[in-house]
Amino acid sequence: MRAPGRWPWLVGGGCLGIVAVASCCLFSVLWMVFGILRASEPYERAMTMAQADERVAQALGEPVRASWYLSGNIAIENGTGHAELSIPLYGPDARGTLEVVATLAADRWIIEEAVLTIPATSQTIDLRRQGEQQE
Repeated sequence: MRAPGRWPWLVGGGCLGIVAVASCCLFSVLWMVFGILRASEPYERAMTMAQADERVAQALGEPVRASWYLSGNIAIENGTGHAELSIPLYGPDARGTLEVVATLAADRWIIEEAVLTIPATSQTIDLRRQGEQQE
């Protein structure tokens, strides 16, 4: 009877190598997409608004940070554009999701909606309306 030799190791190693390369490719694509969204002006402006808003600091605690994961889309065509982003935010006291809608007109992004929802307290904060807090 002959010993199995190297074939099981080669097949197993080859399959593991293919899985590792595919995982690296997927991770790289996700990293690029999240990086592009994070580098966008609507994301940066929304984060600036959230981090400067005292109501957000009170609700989440300080410092207010964005999670690594975010979702949304940005479309730009012929000098106009539209962005919809969902940005998970967290602080030491709570977590929430910042929903942002923005439009690009005349080379300027305008934040139309920026609403933070905190599920644990059912609280919503409209970042465009200073001094107002919705329950």
